[in-house]
Amino acid sequence: MNLVVLDFDGTITNVDEEARPYVEGYKNDVKDLVGLSQADFDRAWESAAQEIRSNPSRYGWENAGRIIAPAYGDPILFSQTVVPLLFDQVGILKDEQERTATIEQLYEQNYPKTKTVFREGADEFLTALLQNTAACVVTNARTQKVEAKLAQLPTRHALPVYGHARKNVLDLSWTDVPESIDAGLGRPVFLQRKMYADVLAGIMEEKQCTSKDVTVFGDIFEMDLALPQALGMNIALAVGSNTLQCEREAVRRVGGVCIYSLEEASRYLCNR
Repeated sequence: MNLVVLDFDGTITNVDEEARPYVEGYKNDVKDLVGLSQADFDRAWESAAQEIRSNPSRYGWENAGRIIAPAYGDPILFSQTVVPLLFDQVGILKDEQERTATIEQLYEQNYPKTKTVFREGADEFLTALLQNTAACVVTNARTQKVEAKLAQLPTRHALPVYGHARKNVLDLSWTDVPESIDAGLGRPVFLQRKMYADVLAGIMEEKQCTSKDVTVFGDIFEMDLALPQALGMNIALAVGSNTLQCEREAVRRVGGVCIYSLEEASRYLCNR
């Protein structure tokens, strides 16, 4: 049995457009927190943003003191990466646990502000996929949030959604996979995402399939695809406006494919 596991934000949706109100609200909340004037805040934010743009391999979303997703992945990840640098500039929230909790709170209170903007051809893609193979969504977002977005499509797709996959969380005690791989991104790609692996294992048990029967389709190699590939699954990268060439090369290097539209994804995934 062939199974397609879909990421959602950025893979089925246009995350650049969806994230605009999130980023606006997020920046306003950060400005209020640090207590800067609008002009001083804008300068501090742009200074941190320029540092990240100049050194894309040095910065990203961190967990357990390690980068687990690239800053350039999408506007939400970029905002999450700017904030620690801005806090350092201002000299606040120096305690790591308090800082992490604050950044997570900022994310949670602004994520509901995201819009719903699907990638072109999303409804047709899901229709074709479900007619030709088994498929589901595995996402870090809340299940209800994704289901509410899917309900806005013209077709009511019976697409199972598994939320809170915690693809961003490392479990350094889990040794079923290597600690990291060198994928040519300028930093190690860490694999010990046990909670994500457990979700995938549960789905395979439910669908009675093995890893070689699974293709994972996501927009960020480091967070969506590296672990599934290490577990023996097939991978496909949804290339977007923020996808760097080194990420495309990393996918191809391990035998994955790069896909540039949902029409192309339909042709590839429906004929596995």
